[in-house]
Amino acid sequence: MKLRTGHFLLALLAVFCMAGCNTDETEIGLNLQDPSTIYQGVRDTLYADIAMSVRDDSLLTSGYSMGIVGNYSDTAFGKMTSVIYSQVALPNSTGITFDESSVIDSVVLTLATHGFFPGNANSTYNLHFEIKQLAEQVYTDSSYYSTDVRLTNESMVFYSASKNYSAVDSIISFRMSDDFKTLLQGRHTEEEFLENMKGIRIRILDSDSDPCMVTVNWAAAKTCMTVYYHFVDNPADSLTYTLKVGEANHFTNFTHDYTGTTLGADSLAGLHRLYFEPLGGYNLKLGFANAVAAFREAHPYAAIHYAELLLPLTADSDSDRPDRILASRYMSDGSVFPIDDLIDTYTYSGFDGSYDTVRNCYRMRVTMHTQMLLRDGEDRGLLLTLNSRRHMAQRAVVAGPLAANPVRIEFIYSE
Repeated sequence: MKLRTGHFLLALLAVFCMAGCNTDETEIGLNLQDPSTIYQGVRDTLYADIAMSVRDDSLLTSGYSMGIVGNYSDTAFGKMTSVIYSQVALPNSTGITFDESSVIDSVVLTLATHGFFPGNANSTYNLHFEIKQLAEQVYTDSSYYSTDVRLTNESMVFYSASKNYSAVDSIISFRMSDDFKTLLQGRHTEEEFLENMKGIRIRILDSDSDPCMVTVNWAAAKTCMTVYYHFVDNPADSLTYTLKVGEANHFTNFTHDYTGTTLGADSLAGLHRLYFEPLGGYNLKLGFANAVAAFREAHPYAAIHYAELLLPLTADSDSDRPDRILASRYMSDGSVFPIDDLIDTYTYSGFDGSYDTVRNCYRMRVTMHTQMLLRDGEDRGLLLTLNSRRHMAQRAVVAGPLAANPVRIEFIYSE
C-alpha cells in the first residue's frame, strides 16, 4: 500500500512539473529588464547629420489644464517672463444678482499650485503678484497662443502686494480690492457679466520679486474666485458664491529676452550643444538621412529588433530636468505627426522619453520608426519637444553630434 501511494505521489509530481514547463512566451518581468539587453543580433549606431534648435513660437496655450506665471533668467537661456490672462465667469447661465439686500464682505482668488521653479521643497520666495482687470475680453470660443496679449485697464488694480511663499505651498490666495466688489454689484446675465468683467491679467512683478516661475493647476477645484457675502437683514450669516476661473478660458503669454546669449535666431545648428527650452523657447530637430542611406545600402534586408534614441545632456545642463521628451516625424507637407512607437500601445515603462539616471541621458524607444526609415530609405527628420513645455520651466542642454557622447540612435538588427 505504501509503495502504491509513493508511485501515485511521484506521478502527481510529474504532472505538475509538465504543467509548469511551458514554452509559451510571457511579458512577466519585461519591465524589470532594460529592453536593450533582451534581443539577439548585431548592434549598430546611427549618428545625426542634422541637429538644430528651432523656435517654438506658435504655441497654443488656451484650453490646457496647467498654466505658469513668473520670471526667470540665466546666462545660457536669457530672461523668460510668463503672464496669465483669464476669464472670470459665472458658474451657470442663470445670471448673478447682488442688489441692495446683500453685502459683499470680500472676494478671494485662490490658485492651486503644481510646483515652483527653481528650487526644492525647502525653497522660499518673495513674490510681488499683481492682478489687473482686462480692457478687452478673453472670449470663451477663441483660441490663444503664447504670443497673444490682452490690453489691461490700468486704473483697475484688483491686487498688488509682496508676500513670502514656500515651494510646498499648494494653494496661494489673493484678496481682491473693493473695485472688484463694485463690478459684482447689481443684476447681470451671463453675457453681461463677461462683458462687464472682461477678465484678469496675473503677473509677478520682476522689479521686486525673487526669480521664480509658479505653475498653476487650472483643473483643481480650489482654483476659483470665492465671493463672501451676507444679507442685510441677517448679518450673522456668512454665505459664499463661487465664480469660475480654472474652468473658464485662460491662456499664457511667454516673452523671451536672449540678450547676451547665443540664442535668439529661429534656428541654430547644434554641433556641440542643443537647447530644450520650454514656454515658447526651443525644440530640437534631428535628421539621420545620411546614416540611414548608408546603412540601407549595406544592409537592405535588415530587420530591426530594438532601437532607441539617446539624448545625453551636457555637463553644465541643469540637474532640475524636464520630465519627458516627445518625438514627432516630419511629413512630406512639412507637418509633424507622433512617431509610431509613441502611439503604439505596447511600450516599455521608463524608456519612453524619460531621463535614465544610470546612463545619464533621455532614452526613447524608436524601433518602429527606425524600421520605417530603413524601409523607405529616407528621413525627413524628427521634431523633439518637451512634454510639459506649456506649464513647466525646466530646461536642458543636449550634447550635439560632435560631442564626446553625442545624440544618436542605437539599435539591434539581424538579416
